[in-house]
Amino acid sequence: MNKAETSRAILKGTAIFGGTQAVTMFLNLVKGKCVAILLGAYGMGISSLLSSAIAPLHQFFSFGMSVSAVSHISSAPDAVAMRRRIIAFRRGMTLAALLATAILLLLSPLLADATFGADGSATTWFLLASPSVGFLILASCESAVIQSQRALRAIALTTAAPALLGVLVSLPLFWLWGIRGIAPSLTLVALLTWVYARCKSRVVEAALPCAGRQTWRETYGVCRQIMSFGLLSMSASLIGALVVYLTNAVINHTGGTREVAFYQTTVTITAQFASILTYALSTDFFPQLSRSASDRASLLRLVNRYAHIMLLLAAPLTAVAVVAAPLIVRVLLTPEFDAIVPLLQVMSLTLYMRAFFYPLDYISMAKADKKLYFCVEILYCNLKNILIPIPAYLLWGISGLALGVAVATLLDMPVSYLAVRRRYGIVYSRAMLSHTLLFGILLLALVLSVLYAGSLLLSLPLLLIILALSLCTLRGKLRRTRGESGYSANA
Repeated sequence: MNKAETSRAILKGTAIFGGTQAVTMFLNLVKGKCVAILLGAYGMGISSLLSSAIAPLHQFFSFGMSVSAVSHISSAPDAVAMRRRIIAFRRGMTLAALLATAILLLLSPLLADATFGADGSATTWFLLASPSVGFLILASCESAVIQSQRALRAIALTTAAPALLGVLVSLPLFWLWGIRGIAPSLTLVALLTWVYARCKSRVVEAALPCAGRQTWRETYGVCRQIMSFGLLSMSASLIGALVVYLTNAVINHTGGTREVAFYQTTVTITAQFASILTYALSTDFFPQLSRSASDRASLLRLVNRYAHIMLLLAAPLTAVAVVAAPLIVRVLLTPEFDAIVPLLQVMSLTLYMRAFFYPLDYISMAKADKKLYFCVEILYCNLKNILIPIPAYLLWGISGLALGVAVATLLDMPVSYLAVRRRYGIVYSRAMLSHTLLFGILLLALVLSVLYAGSLLLSLPLLLIILALSLCTLRGKLRRTRGESGYSANA
């Protein structure tokens, strides 16, 4: 496959999986708009605090199995062995779900006091939300089964289901019960998500033969193998969730629940935009990367192809998000959230930065390099997410927090690149690096123009320049039919 055909394949995969994320993003933003109207900033803050308090338990008691099980199940020698691995995996995740729910029920008073202080209603909120942890673990189990069978349509539908259920289920509860409906909605949405995913996985599994009865000893052996590969990714997710919880707790105790809502709303909008690009990396890029992990030349070509396409797509997406931030907030939220417009414009720059280093971060996972993964993804990433954004918030308030997040993400670019270059000898092409610098300068100028000039006379020409440059460069890559020698020559 020549370079042009590869670029078209990357764009096609990004369109399929990115389209699913775009639908999910739209549904989540619609829900956010309605929640802002029904509950206000205070209610949104409570919802964010509950979710961030529950997330660490969800991450911990899944033991990373939902991630590692995909490769373990799909690598089974035959269909019968695959079915037996699925049975064992589902048994293990069921036990994990029951354990997580029981522990959250017991810890509800302590979590309520740590999160909300002396609020007497907080314990009830945690008790009602406790079953959501178990249902989320079960839902992630079924999603892993679907992914292991490479049922792309089912994967897309299962991915969009939680967002759709969040609109159809949560909003009526908020309308009827107000803030008291937050905790029940978390549990009900998680339950329905699991039921839907289970129905989809049953359809996918129908093609596999019956595997007969399975002993618990066999179940333990399979789950132990899956868990051995999942503990590292579980640790990264768990620590990341704890950092989010710590950040929310600091904001809540320093600036109040309203500022938690402002920050989390900004993070949610930014993350939803980023998911349009990053979801294609995990579903399409990562499997290809794993197959090429032992071949440096193939790895070099593949990383450069994907990274360059991601960069050319991320630049216009970031520019549109920066310029359209006031419209996004006005349409999707209430006037109470107008204060987050500059926060959203600054944090939108992280969309572009992630396109640079996300393809690099997958290399250590594809090579199963636990040492580099631990140093970069667990140790460095979580330390800088504490040491930069939180002090910036304490010094300059909510605006400083947005700037701290942007600076922390900017540091990820050289750290990830230098780590991969030194460890594996993987480098970006000159064209990739020059385009990164060019679009970075233009996007920074665009953000400064909307923040300080406040006029479309300057920001609109910059937006058009970014769009035109991205489109022209992308068309050139699609038309080019020569080989990939340029990557090695210009690296």
